[in-house]
Amino acid sequence: MDERLSSEVTSESVNGTDYLEAVNEFLSNPSSFESFRQDVRYKRILEHVTSQGGINYLLHLKQYNREIFDSLHKFWRCDVVGSPELLSNVLPKIQISPSTLRYVKVVSDLQILFENLDSFRVVEFGVGYGGQLLAADSWWSIKQWDLIDLPPVLQLTQKYLEHFVLNLGYRCLSLNQVVVPTAADLVISNYAISEVPRESQMRFLKKVLESTPRGYLTMNSGLPWSNFSPGKLKIQEWLQLIPYNVEVIDESPNASKDNYILVWGHKPGVIQSAFKRPSWLRV
Repeated sequence: MDERLSSEVTSESVNGTDYLEAVNEFLSNPSSFESFRQDVRYKRILEHVTSQGGINYLLHLKQYNREIFDSLHKFWRCDVVGSPELLSNVLPKIQISPSTLRYVKVVSDLQILFENLDSFRVVEFGVGYGGQLLAADSWWSIKQWDLIDLPPVLQLTQKYLEHFVLNLGYRCLSLNQVVVPTAADLVISNYAISEVPRESQMRFLKKVLESTPRGYLTMNSGLPWSNFSPGKLKIQEWLQLIPYNVEVIDESPNASKDNYILVWGHKPGVIQSAFKRPSWLRV
């Protein structure tokens, strides 16, 4: 991969790691792919939710979305590929990975915020191996899901997803391949958009966010005291540049004190009834 290109579009958490080296190995080595979700190099970036973190997500689901909590069996297929570490002896007859529980928690948030995603067209920035897509596909009949990431990551995502029969159709795109304006109903990102350089953030804003009426972005940069903030858009800039009524809510359970979520296009009044605002919010 061209070094100038990779430094421009990859996230800060990926730069300087052997993450992409591991991804390329999973693509070329079948035995390595069979257990890729336990690879130490990969777990530095993804698949690193702890057992306690998984339990926290379970407790959150039990409290805020009993319908999904009682239907966790619908997400079992998310863990049949890649040999992830599973939570056992936590729920009767159900074994599930902590990382999948995080994806399920996002599904829960999306249901509370936007209700039914059936027939939606979704864009996701920073896709890992496609776990969020598969979790959402296990719950709704989504129409289309566009996955935006680096080419090797997208190849791994496709290799993972093609093990399943999906309800939705999906496309793998680099940010350069995204057509403006994007005809999407919802855009999501689990940290990734907050970790790439400002130039890529602005390009994503122009190509996707400005034309997408609903959004759910989990962020770990943009705050004045955040270690990830230099060279990236500040929270005030996100709120000014996204041309919708954006609200800021807590990430719950909170993976880091500097994390927060930007949402827009959600049901009226749902923030006040189901989500908390960060205690530091003064924007």
